[in-house]
Amino acid sequence: MFNHKKGDAVLVLFIYLTFLFFMLIVASLLYIRLASNQTAVDNICAEAASRVLWDNLNSQKEISKNDIDNKNFKYNNAKLDEDKAVDIVVQTFAEKGMETQKVQVYTNGNILYIEGDVKLKTRNVFNPGEDFRWVHFKYKTRIYKNHL
Repeated sequence: MFNHKKGDAVLVLFIYLTFLFFMLIVASLLYIRLASNQTAVDNICAEAASRVLWDNLNSQKEISKNDIDNKNFKYNNAKLDEDKAVDIVVQTFAEKGMETQKVQVYTNGNILYIEGDVKLKTRNVFNPGEDFRWVHFKYKTRIYKNHL
């Protein structure tokens, strides 16, 4: 390929470093896209968790007719309606334009867990068309005693 002239090694090194720099830029762009998608999923999960807790608090008001007791709920007195909670989470993601599957909402002590798969649009440099990938998410938040 080369006749081993004095500048050949420098040229090969320059081409190699240019290629590595280009690949670094492509990788960083893909990482930024993935990180922004993950941030969006976390924000939607936080909103969904808030809606689930608020709905559960309002549905449990009939346990006591006393307003003071209703304001000072203890989390172990309330039961989470998991089917309704899943519907709320799916609806929240749908409002933001994201499709979900295998969604589970459950509690363990005073922690509310939301997990499932979300369909995210990815940027593929080599295929500029629409490319989607199912990404698993797991979100947890603490339940304060006035929520459950």
